[in-house]
Amino acid sequence: MASTSAAQRFARLARVLRVAFTASAFLLTSCVTATRPVRTTGTVPALPARISEGKPLTVVLLAIDGVRWQEVFQGVDPMLAEEHDLPEDERVPASALMPNLHALAARGGVLLGAPDSGTGVFATGPELVSLPGYAEMLTGRRVSGCRDNGCRGTAAPTLVDEIASSPSTRVEDVAVVTSWPDIGRVAAKRPDRIAMTTGRNGGPTRELFRRDPVTAKLVDEASRLKPAPGVGDFRPDRHTARIAVRYLETKHPRFLFVALGEPDEYAHHGNYPGYLQALRHADLAIAELSHALSERARAGSRTVLFVTADHGRAADFVNHGQKYPESARVWLFAWGTEVSAGSDLGDPGERRLADLAPTLRKLLGLAEDRDQAAGHAILGLLEGHPG
Repeated sequence: MASTSAAQRFARLARVLRVAFTASAFLLTSCVTATRPVRTTGTVPALPARISEGKPLTVVLLAIDGVRWQEVFQGVDPMLAEEHDLPEDERVPASALMPNLHALAARGGVLLGAPDSGTGVFATGPELVSLPGYAEMLTGRRVSGCRDNGCRGTAAPTLVDEIASSPSTRVEDVAVVTSWPDIGRVAAKRPDRIAMTTGRNGGPTRELFRRDPVTAKLVDEASRLKPAPGVGDFRPDRHTARIAVRYLETKHPRFLFVALGEPDEYAHHGNYPGYLQALRHADLAIAELSHALSERARAGSRTVLFVTADHGRAADFVNHGQKYPESARVWLFAWGTEVSAGSDLGDPGERRLADLAPTLRKLLGLAEDRDQAAGHAILGLLEGHPG
C-alpha cells in the first residue's frame, strides 16, 4: 500500500508539473510573438455606447471544436476531475475556468444554452461530427450537403461567399483562420475570393497574411511546428489565435471566421486535463478578440462577436456523433455594440447552429435564404438592428 500511495503522489505531481509547464510555455511564447500581453479575467473591455446604423460593421465568429456545454456553464466536471485525479485547486467553476467569456457575459453579452434556461442550442445532425457542424454554421441550413468529415464542400454558397461577393468588398475584407485544415473545404465555395489560412500550410490565399511582417512571422513560425495535439497539417490553437488577432487589428476585416480545434483533439484522447487547458487557451483568445473589437468600436465601427461549438460531446466525454444524440447540444455566446444583455429572445425553445448565419445575414443586410432547410434569425439578439 505504501508503494502504491507513493506512486499516486508521484503521478499527481507529474500531472501538476505538466499543466504548469504547458501554461508557462503558452505565456512565454505569447510574450515573444504577441502584439500585447495575454489578457486574463478583469481586463475584458466594457462595451462602448451604441453606434449609429450608418457606420461600418465588424463581425467575428469564433468556433471552438467539440466544447461541451457542461464546462461552459458548470465548470470542471467533478466526476472527470476525480477520475483524472485533478488537484483541488484545479476543480473550479465556469467563471474561473473561462473567466473572460463570463466577464464579457456580465458586461453586456448573451450566453445561450444553459441547461436550466429553457433555451437549448443544438447542432442539427444527425451526423454530429465536425465538418457538417461547420457547414451548418456557415451556410445557415439544417441540411447543408455535407454529411461527414470527408465531404468536399456544401451544396450552397456559404455566408462567407455572400459577404465576399457584396459590393465594394475586397479580398482582404473577409478572412478565415483555422487550426484544422479540413474546414477550408466547407468555409467557402470560392476561397480564392477571401483571405484564408487553414492549418499550418493550407489556404489558397495564405500569402495575403504575409503582407504584414508580424503576421508573416507568425504564419512562418506556425508552419514549422509539430501538429500535436492534432495530426497532419493541424496548427496549434495558440498560433491560430495570434494570427487571427493580428489580422483583425491590422486589416480590419468586415468578417473574420476563426476555428480552434484543440479541445476536441484532447477529448478524443481521453485527456481531460489537456481539454481543460485548451479551454483556458480559447478563453484567452476570446479576451484578445474582444479587445480588438472594442478598439474597432472606439474607432467608430459597429461590432459583433459570436462564439460557439460545432458539436457537443457524448456522456462519456470522449466521443460524439450519430450514436450519441446528447452530443448535439452546444451553446452560443454573443457580444458587441449590436448585442444587449436585455435582448428579448422571444419564447424559450430550441435554437440551431443553422440560425447563426440567418442572424448575421439580417445584421449585414444580406438577402434572406428562403430555402426550406434554412434556419431562422435570432432577431432578439440584434436589439433593434435588423440590417
